[in-house]
Amino acid sequence: MKEHKEILLLVQRIDNGFHKDEVNEVFEELKRVLLAHANFEDDIFYPRLDEELSDEEKQLIYDRCEGGV
Repeated sequence: MKEHKEILLLVQRIDNGFHKDEVNEVFEELKRVLLAHANFEDDIFYPRLDEELSDEEKQLIYDRCEGGV
């Protein structure tokens, strides 16, 4: 959740506009945070969910994501 907040703050910073000299700095930081977050989810979070959730629980999560519930 910490990474989600950090990503959203960086996107908000981009959306609000910033000085030309900050462009590379902001994009590099955003790239770093997104890659770290993706690696955490791919290497730790999702494999753990896959091990701990039943097939029924996984299906419920999938259905909710697909249906926007």
